[in-house]
Amino acid sequence: FYRISYFPYHPHMHLAIVRSAFYPELIDEMEGIAMSELINNGIREEDLTISTEPGSFEIPLECKRIIETKKIDGIIAIGIIIQGETHHAEEIARGCTDGIMQVQLEKNIPIIHAVLYVSSLAQAKKRISRAEESAKILIEVLSLRSDAT
Repeated sequence: FYRISYFPYHPHMHLAIVRSAFYPELIDEMEGIAMSELINNGIREEDLTISTEPGSFEIPLECKRIIETKKIDGIIAIGIIIQGETHHAEEIARGCTDGIMQVQLEKNIPIIHAVLYVSSLAQAKKRISRAEESAKILIEVLSLRSDAT
């Protein structure tokens, strides 16, 4: 993954991280990684909104609420869904992904998908770098958008 060389700080840039409450130790780590990357690229901590939802299925609704009630330029959605013996996790993952896409298209605000759908907790631990990648992607998307304020 490439390193963004420079992201000019915009004094009115406000971002959010919407995260799931499941697997809090890993989610906390992912949040910290994403925040560090955003801050290292010029986003001020006071311009970040953090919201925790009960699970990943609720993330799209919270993204929509935040966009409608706050001045937000972009969001990173963070969650972990682990496949069990039934198809329930697959349904949650699909609903979350479809919901994130629907909200970002409807509201024209980028929502970067960092909701891991994995087979095990060990696999999730190996993929927490997705948080850093997601922060870099959000920065890149916003730097390319001429309407980012």
